[in-house]
Amino acid sequence: MKRRPQESIPRDTESEAGALACVLSAEPGDAEGMLDKLEEAHFEDIRHLTVFRALLACHEDGEPLNAVSLWQKVKGYGSDGEAGGFEYVSALPDATPSPINFPTFLSTIQDRAERRRMLDRAEKERRAALDLAKPVIAPTSRPHWLEFVEDGATMQVCELPPVVEIASGIVAERAKLVICSGSKSYKTWLTIDLALSIAHGVPFLERETVRTRVLYVNLELKPDTFTRRLQAVAEAKGISIASGWFNHLPLRGKLSGLGIEEAVTRLVANAKHLGCRVVVLDPCYKLNVEGDENSTRDQTLFFNAIDRLTTEAEATVILNDHAGKGNQSEKDPLDVIRGSSAKGGDLDAAFVLRRHDVENSFRVDLIHRELAPVDPFVIGWEYPLMQLRPDLDAENMKKAKGGRHPAHEPGKLLAAIKDCDENHPISISAWSARAGIPRGTLTGYLEGFRVKGWIRTHGDGRTARNYITTEGLALANKHGGEE
Repeated sequence: MKRRPQESIPRDTESEAGALACVLSAEPGDAEGMLDKLEEAHFEDIRHLTVFRALLACHEDGEPLNAVSLWQKVKGYGSDGEAGGFEYVSALPDATPSPINFPTFLSTIQDRAERRRMLDRAEKERRAALDLAKPVIAPTSRPHWLEFVEDGATMQVCELPPVVEIASGIVAERAKLVICSGSKSYKTWLTIDLALSIAHGVPFLERETVRTRVLYVNLELKPDTFTRRLQAVAEAKGISIASGWFNHLPLRGKLSGLGIEEAVTRLVANAKHLGCRVVVLDPCYKLNVEGDENSTRDQTLFFNAIDRLTTEAEATVILNDHAGKGNQSEKDPLDVIRGSSAKGGDLDAAFVLRRHDVENSFRVDLIHRELAPVDPFVIGWEYPLMQLRPDLDAENMKKAKGGRHPAHEPGKLLAAIKDCDENHPISISAWSARAGIPRGTLTGYLEGFRVKGWIRTHGDGRTARNYITTEGLALANKHGGEE
């Protein structure tokens, strides 16, 4: 989209600086709570956007949210120029007289961000109105979508064909499947194996596939790197790649300036032109060019756009996505997927990998909307393929490592959230404030609490919310850790 002239952009740089200054000058616990409320969309000034990203990195690395840590992080990333230089960053805490002004600054920058979004939507409408090559549905006396309404009486007696499983027990036609795992778990190799197997109708992890033309949209790897991996997988499976059945679309460096709707429009056109009924998006976050993956609203808009591939192109969509940070063994499989829970709720199927206690082996959970349940199983990496490991117990997942003797009594920490249940979970920042310890200190205990079954966690990163279990409540009461 063409950039608006600077003078026409609704923004308030003083409030942007003020909000960041509040984070930098607040007490530990309060600072993290303020940072949780900020988003990239709030910052129009590149200096403030750079500082915000550096503060998030400090938070993720367990470093204090102050000007010293901020400058070290900015300089370490080589973005000191974009942040305004040392003098600007070091003086940033002075942009507010007190952290208590944060709600006022936040309200202002939220207002300006929403106004910018309104202008972006209006600009898209303007461009669509001027594009005479694309038809616009003219108003009629008939209600919109009336042609899509189905009569239940007709639905009851209609004869439906059997569900076509593109990969048996894994994904059906015109469905959305996510392959999700943590970093360094060979998921792109696995995804190439699945796509190549489907393109040639050969088994994948000993499961039958239906031969279907594939469009593999590579958003991350260099073309040569992808080609080497494809060659290695094809050789290991004994496949001579048939012309026109496996199509590679390398888009690294080609999405700059494109919105999600335009990108999906091009993908739909390519899939239809090539006759591809399977489209792989690897990794899907690289296509999410307009939204925050922790925002339910943004993820809903993103998946609404992706749905066009299943309807307009009538394709099955395979999305390669990342898991949240840290040990995932105690989570529900769909909660492993990084970002908003709207992701897991929108998918038709999920292929979730979590580390097994045997090196380079992974437990697989398959979740479906329309296929029969599949028991968890284990696969192991043997370059360049994943192989089934029936000799390994899927329950033996890798657990969080133990640490030093705790400086804070677990029962007392748990007592601070005795009133928090599944329907009323609590953020880490709010919990640390209740317990009277720094957020970073509390975070060091949480993995162990989850492993021992004392707490459960929904979400990931800034959206993570925790609540106490029956076992945790018993420990809190046993130690008499009343607030």
